[in-house]
Amino acid sequence: MILVIGATGNVGRELVRELSAAGQTVRAMTRDPSRAESLRLPGVELAQGDLARPSSLKTAFKGVERVFLASPGGPGQVDEQNEAFKRAKKAGAGLLVKLSAMGVSADSPSQIFRWHAQNELKLAKSGLPHVILRPNFFMQNTLGYAATIREQGAFYAPLGQGRASQVDVRDIAAAARAILTGQVHAENEYVLTGPESITASRLAEVLSEELGREVRYIPVTAEAAAASMIRSGTPEWLARDLPKIMAYWAESHNDHVSGDIEQLTGKPPRDFRQFVRENRATFE
Repeated sequence: MILVIGATGNVGRELVRELSAAGQTVRAMTRDPSRAESLRLPGVELAQGDLARPSSLKTAFKGVERVFLASPGGPGQVDEQNEAFKRAKKAGAGLLVKLSAMGVSADSPSQIFRWHAQNELKLAKSGLPHVILRPNFFMQNTLGYAATIREQGAFYAPLGQGRASQVDVRDIAAAARAILTGQVHAENEYVLTGPESITASRLAEVLSEELGREVRYIPVTAEAAAASMIRSGTPEWLARDLPKIMAYWAESHNDHVSGDIEQLTGKPPRDFRQFVRENRATFE
């Protein structure tokens, strides 16, 4: 039994589909099962569970052999993920795969990245066999710009002219599936990127070429980005933290291409042009 924690998240949802297609027995854990109806797939069992409420986890971890852990960043992240480590070890799980991020460190400007670093340290000391996945920025994040791309032919972000090797969440899920199903001899950590490191201006060029009309990238300050997010309803702590993560792109700290996805899956990762073609209707 493979337990997927965060089954309705960007990566978790794709991973459940991957595991089902591979004939695996999966328990998809989510706080709100009503959001997981599309995951009623062959071999998939839906389970309600909330890492913030340990009493809700008894059934979710029963009989679990391997665990995938992805939980949203937030003030409770450290305690919640540590609870998952404890439960997985008590259940006798032989492997836990934790979704982290490229650039995580204990002294990161980003609170979310510092929380990840704390959890990674706890996991290392837990004695639980584990693998850490460090993906770069998700290509799917670009879908958040779809409204202004449709309405204004532009997107706004504090990415400067830095470079980053965006990765499609479907490739992250495929890599996680390969590890969880034992298709590869897993190492302790993998850096997951797309096949090229590009600027936001280049993203605009690809969008323009694929959509057949001009799309512009308009740089904004971190302060302006945070203010815009707050106006749109993003919690203030998160709106202040996300631009600090985006600074990794703006300052080219994530200007690195890894071959780990192809090593794990046997297939090259998708590039941004392919992503745009497959999501064209969202941007039009």
